[in-house]
Amino acid sequence: MANWYVDTILSSVANDGTSTDDAWDSIETAMEYNGFAPGDKIWIKRDSSYLCAGASQDIAPDDDGTSKDPIFFIGWPRAAIPDTTITQAGWTNGSNIVDNVIGITPDREKHVGRYVTAPDGFQYMITAVLWESVLDGIEDGVSEFTVGSNLTNTTQTKYGKVWGYTDDGGTAGTIQYVRDPGSVWVENDNLTDADAGDGEIAAAGETAVGFLIDREYAGSTVTTTNGKFQIEADEDYTEAQAIDDAAFTIKLSTWTDDAHDLPLLDFNGQTSELLLTTDNCYVFRNMDFQDSADTSGMVKFSNCRAIELLGCLFYSTQNAPLVVPNGTHTVIDRCIVEGDFAAGSTQKGINVIGGSHVILKNTAIYNLKDAGIILSNGGQCWLDNVNIGIEAPNGDEDVEIVKNGNFIGKDVNLGGNIGYIDWEFYIGPESQNKIENYGKVLGAHRTFSPQGIVDKLGIVAGSGDPYKRSGGADSVLSIVFDETGPDSLSYFTEPHEIWAPPIFTHEFEATTASKSYRYYVQCEGIVTAAQLYIVAEYVDSYDDTSEYTMTTQQSDEAFTARADAEDWAEFMEVTGIQPAVGSKVRIKCYCSYYHATNNIFIDPKVEIS
Repeated sequence: MANWYVDTILSSVANDGTSTDDAWDSIETAMEYNGFAPGDKIWIKRDSSYLCAGASQDIAPDDDGTSKDPIFFIGWPRAAIPDTTITQAGWTNGSNIVDNVIGITPDREKHVGRYVTAPDGFQYMITAVLWESVLDGIEDGVSEFTVGSNLTNTTQTKYGKVWGYTDDGGTAGTIQYVRDPGSVWVENDNLTDADAGDGEIAAAGETAVGFLIDREYAGSTVTTTNGKFQIEADEDYTEAQAIDDAAFTIKLSTWTDDAHDLPLLDFNGQTSELLLTTDNCYVFRNMDFQDSADTSGMVKFSNCRAIELLGCLFYSTQNAPLVVPNGTHTVIDRCIVEGDFAAGSTQKGINVIGGSHVILKNTAIYNLKDAGIILSNGGQCWLDNVNIGIEAPNGDEDVEIVKNGNFIGKDVNLGGNIGYIDWEFYIGPESQNKIENYGKVLGAHRTFSPQGIVDKLGIVAGSGDPYKRSGGADSVLSIVFDETGPDSLSYFTEPHEIWAPPIFTHEFEATTASKSYRYYVQCEGIVTAAQLYIVAEYVDSYDDTSEYTMTTQQSDEAFTARADAEDWAEFMEVTGIQPAVGSKVRIKCYCSYYHATNNIFIDPKVEIS
């Protein structure tokens, strides 16, 4: 388990990578070296860079690590930036914005994708730089900007999102925004938004005033010195500082003194990529990947075992996907994936294909011309603390699902500029994608399917829609099956019961006593017993644990339109459920109802009698 070194600024082509004095002068040379052993770590000096010189010049590592001891390529880890350096900032309760930052100049490469310890003592992640410009030429009350609206720099054909706007009186206003990082927005650039906002950047130009964080700030609102905070060190910082460099002339302290940048792999608009094919157990940390025009992906892992991307930035102006796991188990953690909204229609953020299993966490994906994530050909994704299309919109749906791709998630926020989920061909109605704490709202669970959406909806007694049922649960299932789908999905608008997926499954430990199970329902229109029902499954004969039979019973109630939001008179029920032995009774609820506007509400608190 050796340490190796890359320094593209000071090194010689003859160097062998074994010390800082003999560091490789090329990131490509280091990555393609065929002599690494499992557990080796290749440390890349932060100001190192790679610029692709032409087409078909893939960087193709060839050694194998193991699941216990992968091969690591690590941008030299950055130290923490303490609150004695970042001495002021504004943090607003319930907002993603951290502005008026004093002590550092907010910067994509130096700061985005890093954890911060906020004034409330808890950890958040920086997901974007927040820019501010004074605008003039605004027509009062007519062409003002709207927070949350899509933003266009019509002069440069660049895009972003409005995060703050203040009317300064007359024809002036101050706008805060996230924008494409590929260019500087300057004086006289014309900005417009999707809600008729229209103005020109004034003489002072734009200023980086702060950041966006991955979720709304939970602490109390603080400003100036009360808002100071710390940006945390990269994960491998302590280990890197402990490396013995006594025999080196160039000390590692000089590497630590570098600016807080990342090693840059710039594919320079060429059809070249970082490509791993049947290479196993690699880790890439603290790197900035940019601008590959390779239509198979800027970073592609094909039929590999166990790949990790940690603390990396991905940005491209090219009409091509950025990260492509193909048949590969991949962990993507603390990464930012950005596109150029002006790129062509096939620019995708993460394209999960070929049965890949991807764990995606603590990541933001935005400003892609096409979808943020595509799951196809059985690609599976587990999402945890992920923003897609939040910092800036994506040009198409945030997630596209093709040929039985699927995901589940927790603390996932979708922007929904064009739509949240795009279902493409060869998708069955049983393809359900579940998010716990949808929108990063605790307890707000959502299931997406080709039929529509099922939400966990909090309710109260005496108000709202619907009212809480007397003795009922504090939340209901809200079923909005209003999707007609593209041609390839239209036959799932009202699927036969053969194809209808379960809305929920409940299990109960039962005795041999006969029981009834009842769920109360509100429907905004007429719903038949074949469109909404429950099925009880239980043991109906028993001799011993290997000799038993199972049976099912289905409810048969039809439903009329509710009288009002407090009308909980109707229910679905199965009766006479009497297991032959003490065992589980499993209740499943199915719905194949379609309507463009009418909803169904189910109280999930079962009444057992």
